[in-house]
Amino acid sequence: MSGEPEPAAGRDKLSGALLGMTFVWLGLVVGLLLMTGILAAVAVMMGEPMLDMPELAYGALLLVPLGLVGAFVVAPMLAPTDPATAGRAMKNPAGVADWEGTPPDDPYYWFPVYAAVFYVRAGLLEGPAIMLLVFFLLTVNWVLLGGVAVLAAALIAQMPTRSKYDAWLEDVRQRQAGGSP
Repeated sequence: MSGEPEPAAGRDKLSGALLGMTFVWLGLVVGLLLMTGILAAVAVMMGEPMLDMPELAYGALLLVPLGLVGAFVVAPMLAPTDPATAGRAMKNPAGVADWEGTPPDDPYYWFPVYAAVFYVRAGLLEGPAIMLLVFFLLTVNWVLLGGVAVLAAALIAQMPTRSKYDAWLEDVRQRQAGGSP
């Protein structure tokens, strides 16, 4: 016994769930950065583009605003807003272990909703970034890596932390109570 107070059970579950989500986030970020570096090296070694279509490359830049709008406008609309629905809907509940029976006043109660928004948002940022990398490989237009950098920066900013979760939860509770955010 250290004499320090033991954290609440909900906090332990929430901390563990956020840690698991952080590992997923880290895998997404590292994977995207590795793919970017490898494909940039391949493009340098290729020398000539596979397709000489600059309009294709510049048109592909439309994926950047589409990804950002999808991630920050559409993702919150697509994700479930009821924790019970989100908790039951997860087929592999590793990220929401022991969620059943969590009381609504426990911060962990809202984790399935947070996770759903996070995963949809991460997918809507990573998907267009990977598509831009494919267009980059085809056209060897280095401007496309700028679009990848924007999407990667937005993904990096989504790192799940306890402070971000607490701020999100406070916003959710204020909206539920009818208060202003």
